[in-house]
Amino acid sequence: MLAALAILILPTLYSFATTFWARTSDTHAPIVMAFIAVAFWRERHALNWSATPRAIGSAFALGMLAALLYFLGRSQSFHQLEGLGAVLMIAAAILIAGGFGGMRRYLFPCFMLLFVIPVPNSVADNLLVPLKMYLSQGVTDLFYALGYPVSNHGVILNVGFYQLQIADACAGLNSLISLTAIGLLFVYLLPPSRRIVTVLLLLLTPALALAANFLRVAALVLITYYFGGDAGAASHELAAYSEILIVLAFFAGTRAVLERLLGQKEHRAHG
Repeated sequence: MLAALAILILPTLYSFATTFWARTSDTHAPIVMAFIAVAFWRERHALNWSATPRAIGSAFALGMLAALLYFLGRSQSFHQLEGLGAVLMIAAAILIAGGFGGMRRYLFPCFMLLFVIPVPNSVADNLLVPLKMYLSQGVTDLFYALGYPVSNHGVILNVGFYQLQIADACAGLNSLISLTAIGLLFVYLLPPSRRIVTVLLLLLTPALALAANFLRVAALVLITYYFGGDAGAASHELAAYSEILIVLAFFAGTRAVLERLLGQKEHRAHG
């Protein structure tokens, strides 16, 4: 079964890696995959080969649907359909190996695999343009208030004598999706001690991902202002990876603050 999954999934991973993940706007995807691999390994004990005949029947039905989607997506270069078929095939294999109980344990990791499937360009373009506009205006307002000679014309930032364009890599929809996925996986792999903190972190996930994206652009503006346009351009790749550390720091700090505040509230209530 593992060999069959490898034959099916490895070509998809190769296509995604060479077609999408090699782009600057999608550099987070392999790191998200590493987090997902940790989540899958964490639940490995759920694969105890205790599937009932009903679970195996459901797995074969799901596998047939997955094969159809995969074949259509692969043959027509419809990468989103191909990726969905691969995820459903993994779910079918889990049903065979772990039954419905195992599937419940793997439901979240399987769901997270959807985050590494590239967003269709038609959807990304409609959301990306206003996102870049808001981001460039927000960064401009911040630095102008701090006394820096920063202005913007659309998505072009004028930083002193230099210009910095808010490209798809800086405010990409795929980047925000990946940062959101990393935040969700952080909550899953390191769950807070209180359920209410978990709920609040999940609600705050999109905002924390946007904040990390904002700080990335702000850092590029500072580098460009102090070290020149070439230094700002050379820092794009490093800034993409620094976003991951920023969003993890945001989640760790927010969790610590929430647990401390709620702990103090409970202490006062009991006192």
